Amino acid sequence: MSQRLSHKRRKMSQNQSSNESSDESSDESESESDSDEEADDSPARAGVIERITLKNFMCHDSLEVNLGPQINFIIGRNGSGKSAILTGISVGLGAKATDTNRGNSIRDLIKDGKSTARVSIVFLNEGIGAFKPELFGKRIIIERRLQRAGANSYSIKSALGKTVSTKKTMLDEILYKFSITIDNPLAFLSQDKAREFLTSTTDRTKYDYFMAGAFINDILANYDGTVQNIVQVDGKVQQAKEFYQVCCQKYKEIAVVYNRHRQSDFLRQKLTNLHGKVYWYNVHHVERKVEQYEVNRQRLNQEINDLDNEKQKCENDLANSQLSRPELDNSVNQLSKEFEEKKKVFEETRSIRQSLREQLVDLNNEIVKGQEDIDKLKQQIVKNEEGIEIEHRRLDEINGGSKETLHENLEQLQDQRRELLLERDETRAKLENLKQGDSEQDRIRSEIDQAHESIAQLNRKKQDLERSSKDQYAPWSSKMKRAIDQINNYKGWKKLKPIGPLGSYIEVKDEYKEWKTLLNTVLIKTLDSFLVCDDGDRQVLLKILRSNNLRNNIIVRNPEKFDYLRGKATNQITFLDMLNINNDHVLYTIIDSNNIEKSIIAKDRNQSTTLCHQPNVMNVYTLFSKSSGSRTSQSGNTTRQDPVYYNQFLAKFANGTNNSEYELQEITTGINEAHSFINDSKREQRRLSQMRNTKIKQYEDELIKRNTLLQRLQVEIGNIENKLREDGDISKVESLTVQIEEFKSQILRTEGVLASLDEEMESKRNEFDELNDTLKLVKDQVLEVKDQKEAAEKKLLDLDTEVAVFKDSLQQYDIERNRREIEVKRCEAKIEEGTGKLNELIRIAEEKCRRDEVTITEEDTQESIASEYSEVQHQIREAEKQIGKSLEEVQRELLEAKEKRNNANQILEDLDRTCRKLDKDLNIRFNFLHTTILSSVQQASRTFENALGLRGFRGTLEFAFDKKTLTLLAQTKNDKERRTVDSLSGGEKSFAQIALLLSIWKIMDSKIRGLDEFDVYMDSVNRSISIKLLLRELRKYPKSQNIFITPQDIAVVGDIDSSDVKIHRMSDPRSD
Repeated sequence: MSQRLSHKRRKMSQNQSSNESSDESSDESESESDSDEEADDSPARAGVIERITLKNFMCHDSLEVNLGPQINFIIGRNGSGKSAILTGISVGLGAKATDTNRGNSIRDLIKDGKSTARVSIVFLNEGIGAFKPELFGKRIIIERRLQRAGANSYSIKSALGKTVSTKKTMLDEILYKFSITIDNPLAFLSQDKAREFLTSTTDRTKYDYFMAGAFINDILANYDGTVQNIVQVDGKVQQAKEFYQVCCQKYKEIAVVYNRHRQSDFLRQKLTNLHGKVYWYNVHHVERKVEQYEVNRQRLNQEINDLDNEKQKCENDLANSQLSRPELDNSVNQLSKEFEEKKKVFEETRSIRQSLREQLVDLNNEIVKGQEDIDKLKQQIVKNEEGIEIEHRRLDEINGGSKETLHENLEQLQDQRRELLLERDETRAKLENLKQGDSEQDRIRSEIDQAHESIAQLNRKKQDLERSSKDQYAPWSSKMKRAIDQINNYKGWKKLKPIGPLGSYIEVKDEYKEWKTLLNTVLIKTLDSFLVCDDGDRQVLLKILRSNNLRNNIIVRNPEKFDYLRGKATNQITFLDMLNINNDHVLYTIIDSNNIEKSIIAKDRNQSTTLCHQPNVMNVYTLFSKSSGSRTSQSGNTTRQDPVYYNQFLAKFANGTNNSEYELQEITTGINEAHSFINDSKREQRRLSQMRNTKIKQYEDELIKRNTLLQRLQVEIGNIENKLREDGDISKVESLTVQIEEFKSQILRTEGVLASLDEEMESKRNEFDELNDTLKLVKDQVLEVKDQKEAAEKKLLDLDTEVAVFKDSLQQYDIERNRREIEVKRCEAKIEEGTGKLNELIRIAEEKCRRDEVTITEEDTQESIASEYSEVQHQIREAEKQIGKSLEEVQRELLEAKEKRNNANQILEDLDRTCRKLDKDLNIRFNFLHTTILSSVQQASRTFENALGLRGFRGTLEFAFDKKTLTLLAQTKNDKERRTVDSLSGGEKSFAQIALLLSIWKIMDSKIRGLDEFDVYMDSVNRSISIKLLLRELRKYPKSQNIFITPQDIAVVGDIDSSDVKIHRMSDPRSD
């Protein structure tokens, strides 16, 4: 078979050589055929890339390139990221990183510092060649998302951006439809591939490129696989023939021996009867055993029925016990949560109390220290007063001084004293006004208290919202779920089962979630209501609600519908537009009760005044702040605006996921803002207090200073008056007097500080006492909840114990039942086995003889029958000694030999038929392969020679399929005969390689082709000629799209300004 393959390869080489002579004559006809094929030179409307977008891909943060449908030149200097475009197309359409020579992994193509990258490719999809236009439209968008961590993904979208598929198989189907060959190495030549192809020097390398690019390697591989299969089948056919001959010879030998035994006698007939009696005796024995197993099976089934009755009673008891389990579980969970909450409040309160205790201790220490300082100053004053008394007594004995000067000084001092008295009175009045109180401080203190209350409300609302994620009825009551279960379980409703709470059927749309609090406030009564259709049902529902301590409103309304759209406000957003209501009865009830189709919203109150005059508008609502909004309505000719203060409890709507997240975020934001407001207010409070204390201290210091000056003046006046009365030196008395005044001033300042500390301490002590009371109350609550929780847990434990006992009993019942079922199955298996065995024994026995032909008595045993059988056998063996084998042995061997012969013949026929079919298929494949290769070689040769003709060269592609080589022959204007292109100059050689690439592209017939930096090794002349060659040849295929990347300008090349050529000039990579 390998010789056959080699022979056919040589035949292809010979045919290729013989057809070379006909290439030239067929050039003209081929050219004419091409021109006929491409008569329509309009660009393709399907299967070409309109736009490629790269995000975080290679060196680009963001790049978008709009491609022309035919010929594209992408120009940019090195490092501009132009090669990333071809790489992006390959990767975006399913290529691996190793196929692009840009890395070992797709992750290597993600830009450094980024975790994901995206490649988006937009295909045109119009006209005859469109792929499923009814599904995708006029565009197909292929997106591939690359990730450093996790799997990469595809997204195949329609022209409208809708994702149609995420599977690679859909992409492969699209590429097949558009004839785009991403996996062909010559469809998209990267820098390295282009360099390797253009500089390849060996004929073997050129051959490999041609065979891969023209898909011939794939055809040859398929052909070789078929040849190997035929070789294997030929070997099996030969083995089958030999085995069949052996089987035929064996059958003939045994048939000769069998013919000698073809005689019948009395001994053989008797032996046959005894043989049958043995089998009928076995039948009789098995029948007795089967009857015994049947009796046992019936007894066991009765015992199983008794166990099932006892088990059913136990299951009923277990079910009754388990019915109370959910309620107990719910009670334990609620009490545990309540215990943890109370415990948390207790710990927080105790921590605050400890902090206040430490503050009180610090304040008390400061007060004690201040009092000690005052006592020391008073002792010093007493000591100075004693010194003044002593000095006065001494001065009584002294006289001296000028009387006139003393009188003048006295008048001046008295004038100063009067001015100081006026200033002191003004300062004292200001000080008294400051000490009486500060309205600004009172306002801030009130705002802080309100903020604390707001935080408490928001925290309660947050807890309710978190509970609502587990219980959809949490906004109404923790007992609402149990009431709903009772409503659902009650079977005596006369008409429709009650619907409610109505708010649980209503959701606020995501785009209006900031209006949720206002909607809840306006519609609260209806949202909290239940709906029934009969007054009798209302009475039953009322009892259920009252039994759960619920006071919800009940609306009695027949389920009738009406046309509310005629009365709906038009061209405005109504409450009806803002809500999703998933129950028609609820919809018509809330419209009937609240006129939500006539209530609209506005951006501000000025707009609301205008809108309320429009037809079918009853109320216009606006948002004012986080705590209130406004409602504008028209009454006659009067427009009325009323505030709407929001209900601060959890909104009574169905809990949509997005709304819940938004509301939770709003609550968290509100808490944070309230804490921030408190901190800012406290800072402002401290600042104002500090300013007030500073002013008080300033006025006190001024008052002390003026009192000190007055005292000093008074002392000086007194001294002068004394001097006028008597002479003497009173400087020491004045010094002691000044010290006394300074000590008194210090005492006043210290007393002022102590008064402030006393006031603060009194406030802290009151707060401490309140916390003590609160702590006792919370502690009592914690202990109470703890006792309740422990009692509920004990009930749950008792219930679990009871359930465990029932389950153990059930398990024991199951064990006993299973044991009996096993016994039953064993009996049934024995019965089945015995019945089957019995049927088989009867069948075998009937083959030997009929039952009425043998007689089995009570005295018969297996031993007695076997003894008689052995005796007859002995007599037969004596007669058969001359032959050497028994008749039974010969018969068995003859049947086995016949079966082997038939099987061997069937195998031989099957293999021979398979071999002929494979050989025929191989000839068909060879003819196809031969025709395909010759056609490809001829077509490539013509394209190659036509391409070289641009420079006035002649050329040939010389194939040697047996040696697997491809030689490029060229003849310049100065050559007398053709020679290999390896002997040409570097530019001419590159030009020839471009011509070879064009010839391969001609065969490949891929709709999209790319070539990166094909001209880096060419001089300007050869580069210009090569580009002209590309333009000339590729214009013959206007339905294909071609992308060329070059770092050099192509302005010097002519004929590039036509509509089929688009030039893209790259700038440095940019970031969005």
